[in-house]
Amino acid sequence: MKGNVFKFPSQLSVPAVLNVLKSDKRIILLYGWRDGGKSTSLGNILISKLLFDDHFRWIHIRKHYNEIASSTFQNLTDRVNGLGVNDYISITKDHFKFTNKLRPSNFIFGAGVDNPDKIRSTQDLNGVWFEEFHDANSQDFESIYGTIRTKKGFNTKFIGTLNNDKIPYDGFIHNTFFKESSPIKNDVELIHVSWRDNQFIDKAETEKKLKLVVLNNEERFSILDSGGIVPENVGEYYTEFGDFAIHDNLIINNNYPLLVSFDFNYEPTTCVIAQNINERGGGFNFYKEIQKDGGTRVLVHELKKYLNQIGWNNKIEITGDASGHKHDTKSGAVTDFNIIQSELSIPTSWINYNNKMNMSLGVSRDIFNYAFFKDIIRLDRNGCKGLINDFRIAKPKPGTSEFIKDRNTFKLDLLDAGRYAFHKYFSEIKQVELYSEFVKNNK
Repeated sequence: MKGNVFKFPSQLSVPAVLNVLKSDKRIILLYGWRDGGKSTSLGNILISKLLFDDHFRWIHIRKHYNEIASSTFQNLTDRVNGLGVNDYISITKDHFKFTNKLRPSNFIFGAGVDNPDKIRSTQDLNGVWFEEFHDANSQDFESIYGTIRTKKGFNTKFIGTLNNDKIPYDGFIHNTFFKESSPIKNDVELIHVSWRDNQFIDKAETEKKLKLVVLNNEERFSILDSGGIVPENVGEYYTEFGDFAIHDNLIINNNYPLLVSFDFNYEPTTCVIAQNINERGGGFNFYKEIQKDGGTRVLVHELKKYLNQIGWNNKIEITGDASGHKHDTKSGAVTDFNIIQSELSIPTSWINYNNKMNMSLGVSRDIFNYAFFKDIIRLDRNGCKGLINDFRIAKPKPGTSEFIKDRNTFKLDLLDAGRYAFHKYFSEIKQVELYSEFVKNNK
């Protein structure tokens, strides 16, 4: 950045991130796979410039302000502590602001795409840092970039940090900033930040971890390692599944029953908690997954703890694997559904006793892919990590319409529980079509 009064010490940043200080581009994207040191290095740079630059005013942005107030605030606080400059910087947590005590006009504060007015009211900005920029869509970028006030003599920077494994191919980020045909290509500098150049980590252990992340898929590892764009969400079986289906902090609707769907394998026994929100703006929401070894009774005890935790006193609907009507997985004395009803003290009418046979995998796959295509399924990012992963890794069994399943990599118990939940309400594509038209036409 031109006009800097501070030469940043290289030992506090990975090499690639230092290039933001040299770039004259308006838009700079720091991208790469995990453990590259993007956020830590950029945080060190900005905190140092906050202290030593003559004029420093920056905004740190994420898609949702509540994300800023937790992990991002902690990251910058750790940078202040790590640099040992606590005595020179005032930290205000409630309004997310870091201020130079000796030069109070130098500051960095936090904002979310959901409250852009804070950006509009700030004069003479040096720059904007949009963290987790891979979560942004075109409206988010337009809202933030269009809100920046420009003044003669100020070349306000926009820096986005993002993970290439979370950039959908042919999505907004890819088409706008990475493709050679992009109309703004000349205004953008792309800086690849690799974990291999991060001098602060154990590279051998990091490589082992990243290979496990991609299930030792060497082709996928090689592409992501080199900075290539491979959507993290592309599946071979659920081809329409995408990041659009993953949401942060889905809110349970007290006006609808909670649906609990079970898969009755013994090690572990599994359930997912969902809701069918049949109103405008609604959809089929997956909120939580629970797995426990030891059988159905043990799992239901964990379920009861969760229901108490969220204070749920309304109706609960139960469905699951058709085998639950035959016997208890552990003892064989009573059925799994009998145990669930007894432990939860719920009436028989709340149990789905009509699912005497599970839907064929091929038909189920087609219904799910159409539902993902119509964007009516939503999964909570934190509550359903295993289910999300199952949708991603499911692979077709050669020569069949089924997916590969075993008791190792491809257990897919959460996927089975999720399928049983969705098919309680949707057993054919036409139902998905009608539902999609209703919830979207009423938005």
